[in-house]
Amino acid sequence: MGAMHALVTQVAHKNLAVQATFGAYAITGDRYYKVQVSLGDGANPLNGTPGEYVVKISYDTGGLGSEYFFITQTIAITLSSSCLVLETPELYVPLLGENLRVYITSPNVTDVNVHTSVDVLLTRGDLPGIAPNAVGGLLTRGTGAGQINPDGTGQVPSSNAALAASYTAGRAALLDNLDAAVSVAVAAAATALTAYDPPTNAELTAVQAALTVLIDALNDLSVAATAAAILDAASAAHLGAGTIGAKIASSGAHIDVGFRNISVRGD
Repeated sequence: MGAMHALVTQVAHKNLAVQATFGAYAITGDRYYKVQVSLGDGANPLNGTPGEYVVKISYDTGGLGSEYFFITQTIAITLSSSCLVLETPELYVPLLGENLRVYITSPNVTDVNVHTSVDVLLTRGDLPGIAPNAVGGLLTRGTGAGQINPDGTGQVPSSNAALAASYTAGRAALLDNLDAAVSVAVAAAATALTAYDPPTNAELTAVQAALTVLIDALNDLSVAATAAAILDAASAAHLGAGTIGAKIASSGAHIDVGFRNISVRGD
């Protein structure tokens, strides 16, 4: 069941000690209704004594003068209350042009000036008479303004132009973001390249020549270099524990150095 819509509301201070009448509400079509009754407020409350409240609903055929009661609802209230809300079951009114009336009676003879509100609520009825292309209109199938004209059952057509415009706009936004990111990266690379100072060809050639000289010197030691490093060194430099020099020194041997050989003899 959909949402209920209030068609007519009547508010008055009523003497409910006798039957109070509300209406008539003109019915405009075959519809389903509920009647909601609010009794009492802070200024004009109910007596509050528990008892049975009676709500009657009737309709007549307009000019025929015939009234038909099709619901009489007795509501027993067992607790003291100064305010009540009563609601009838859903009612079906079958004929166009009928008038709906509501009658309310309180069980308390002192309820002679009670704030009373009666709402006739539409629960199910005709669709609103609003064109599909107007605000609040329902989308219906057809070829008119605001209607849906599908290619087949169960299909909902779409506007290619609208989809294309949406796609183009979204794609443009993504490309703009990509362009911005690439621009930032290019700028950062340019800054790094500007700050970089690579060696020149001349500087690299000079370093290579210096390294070549050092490597050649290591690979081809001359006799003079060897003598300077070994034979001309102080003997103290060769007396480490476990060395040949230390052993010769401890034996008291003499050393004779020839042109191409070294001989050791002991005295």
